[in-house]
Amino acid sequence: TEKYRSNPPSVSTLRRYAKQNLFCPPAMKQGRLWRVREDAELVGELVTPVIKKNDSLLLQRILSDGSQTA
Repeated sequence: TEKYRSNPPSVSTLRRYAKQNLFCPPAMKQGRLWRVREDAELVGELVTPVIKKNDSLLLQRILSDGSQTA
């Protein structure tokens, strides 16, 4: 919370960050509002791994475990 006290991002910037999934834990949309936990951190883009059909079964299992990468 001290990080942006002197120069906080605008509401439109925070909405864009929420839409782009840049918070960890991610923001949740409830109706027309975005909800962000008070302890959420701005982490940058979270990437989902690409799983190819010719990847080994072990690699496919590892990549599809559902965890997010930063």
